[in-house]
Amino acid sequence: MTSVTTSLSDFLMSVLKLLSSGKNYTMFSERFKIGVNTKGFWGHFDGMTPCPL
Repeated sequence: MTSVTTSLSDFLMSVLKLLSSGKNYTMFSERFKIGVNTKGFWGHFDGMTPCPL
């Protein structure tokens, strides 16, 4: 049986690295939002889901 992880930290390891110059911000931002939303965590970023205790 294959295990699928929903760990946000695992996902963040695969996100395009944001350059310190900010030149790739648009691509980074879009990929980050899509990925976090796919994992079901976007509510924590936009304030719709409270912080887990």
